[in-house]
Amino acid sequence: GEATILMHGHYQEELWGLCVSPNGTRFVTCGGDKTVRIWTLDALIYTSTIQEDGRACDWSSNSNFIVLGTINGKIITLNPSDKLTTIGELQSTFEKQQWIEDIKISPNNQLIAFGAHMGVSPVEIMRVNEQGSDLQKFKVINIGLTSPLIHVDWDITSTYLVVNSEKFGLGYVNVPSGSVIEPSASSNICLLYTS
Repeated sequence: GEATILMHGHYQEELWGLCVSPNGTRFVTCGGDKTVRIWTLDALIYTSTIQEDGRACDWSSNSNFIVLGTINGKIITLNPSDKLTTIGELQSTFEKQQWIEDIKISPNNQLIAFGAHMGVSPVEIMRVNEQGSDLQKFKVINIGLTSPLIHVDWDITSTYLVVNSEKFGLGYVNVPSGSVIEPSASSNICLLYTS
């Protein structure tokens, strides 16, 4: 059969990031038109303009904030209950021409992990408060990927990260210790499998 378009947005530019709210009733998008938008399946609710293209986004499990990674490596937190007003902002340690490829908030809402689109991709971790308004650089972990990072995700305890790369590399990291875990030793890590 034919496909039916349910929603159309972000003007003529590309959509880069999409994440569903914790209760599953709304979703947030970001893209090449320098906007962040909250939607239901039926309608656009809010649009907020930012200074640069958005590349990746995530919604905190407590629903208090949305995090956005930009084309110039900036991390921005937004208030989803107040028309996407900016509540926090911090430049990553990545060079400005390295965009944020993926970004995830830990299940306990205390850490934000992200990686840039570049050759051998480290993962940077920032601390964040429960409201998303206080961002602090925490650590950068070199996972040893041999190609650009494409996905990062947390385990259910907010202790471990799993990352995959463009050439099917897979890495596990113990965030508190900063140590890389061999895939063969990762059988006890329970992942969230979020999008």
